[in-house]
Order: sequence, then C-alpha cells, then structure tokens
Amino acid sequence: MKKQIAKVLELLEVPEVQQRIIEIVNQGTSQVEIEAVTVLASHSLHPHIEQLQQQLLTKENELEQLKSEMRAKDTEQLRLKSEIIQMKKQEESDREARRRLEENNIELGQPFNKLRLIYKQWLNDSPSLQNRVGNIIKSGSFEHFVVSSVQYDSLLGLWDFAQGEIQSAKMTEADRALLTRIIEEGMNAYNIIYEQPLFQIYHVAVGNSFDEDTMSRAGGSKPSGAVNALLLPGILNVRTGKWIRKSFVTVGGTGK
Repeated sequence: MKKQIAKVLELLEVPEVQQRIIEIVNQGTSQVEIEAVTVLASHSLHPHIEQLQQQLLTKENELEQLKSEMRAKDTEQLRLKSEIIQMKKQEESDREARRRLEENNIELGQPFNKLRLIYKQWLNDSPSLQNRVGNIIKSGSFEHFVVSSVQYDSLLGLWDFAQGEIQSAKMTEADRALLTRIIEEGMNAYNIIYEQPLFQIYHVAVGNSFDEDTMSRAGGSKPSGAVNALLLPGILNVRTGKWIRKSFVTVGGTGK
C-alpha cells in the first residue's frame, strides 16, 4: 500500500493534492478507499501529462527548427566565404590587368588611335571597296572594324585580296594605299597580345635589287633588276624567320 501511495505522490505535482492524500492515509483510510483515491488521482493526471507531453513535443520541434536554421546559416556562411574568396581573386586579376594596361598604355593607344582615323577614311572614301571586302572587314561600327581588322586571318585575307586586285589592275592607288595602312596598323595592334612583337611589317626600299627570298614580283615585272615600286609590304614571323607574305613589288630598273 505504501508503494502505491508513493507512486501517487510521485505522479502528482500539485502540493495541495499530495497533502490531501497524506491526510487520508493518516486517518486510517481503508485499502479500498486508498485504491479509489489512487485511481482518481491517476485519471486526474492524464490531462496534465498529455499537456506536458505536448509541450515537450513542441519544444523538440522548436529545437529541430533551430538546428535546421543553424545548418542553413552555416551553409550560407560557407557560400558567402566562397564568394568573398572569388571576389578577392577577381579583384586581384582586375588589378593585374589594369597594371598591364597602364604599362602598355602608349602601345595600346597609338595603333588603335590610328585605326580610328583609318576607319573614318574607310567610311568616307571607299564605299566600293567596303562592299568588295565586306566578308573580311566589317564596317558596321568602329568596334566591328577593329575586331575584324586586327585578326591574323583577316589581315592575311586582306593582303591576298589586295594582291589579286593589283594583279588584275582592278584597284586604284588610293584603295591600295588604304588597304596597306589597314594591314600595317592592324598587324601592329595584333602584336600587342604578345610580350614581344611576333610579326614585322617589312618595307623594301625602291632601288634595291630584287630578292626572291623576300620579295614576289607583280605582273609585268622583269625577272631581275631593281625594285621600281613597293605595292604591298612583306610580313615576317620574327620568331621563326618565316615570311608569311613576301613584299609585293614591281621590278624593272637597275639594282643597287
């Protein structure tokens, strides 16, 4: 019986109820009455226990939510740290790019400024030539003009076009001179991407003896002799010593 009483007292947290049970026991209450009290006390505890269980479940859910939020914050923190690292790397890369740009400011400015002047002449003086080389040089804007005129393949294509037009006598002197300027300044701009210029524009002096290793003859030229005119400059790969395009000349005089 004492064990039952102790169990009831354990279950009950309300001091007044505990005191009342103790009084009933002390008054010599019978076994049946004590059991009845025990049953009643147990039933009276059910709502309280359920409430405590519900509160416990709520707290557990809240704790799980907090843990989930903490994991999400940890993930976000890692993402932000990664972004910061990438931003610092990009800033360092940008600083290095600006430094190199400042170092090469003179080299960058000169050929591109010259190309801008050439572009104005290109638009104003050569509508027919624009159409004939439209698949090589783009004229929609200065940016398009620059992008197309500083590409290696475009420059060689322009040189080949000019040679063909000269050979067939379809090109005016003004157009030949303009294309020559585009080839020369385009190649100068193209060389900027290398630490040391890779290609050299080669001009043959009028009066020099014809050299088949470095020159090619225009139609109507003599097999040998002095250079009468330089029609197109040569293009030399400085690194390999290979002539990408030999100087295109007319030959007919007495060589030096």
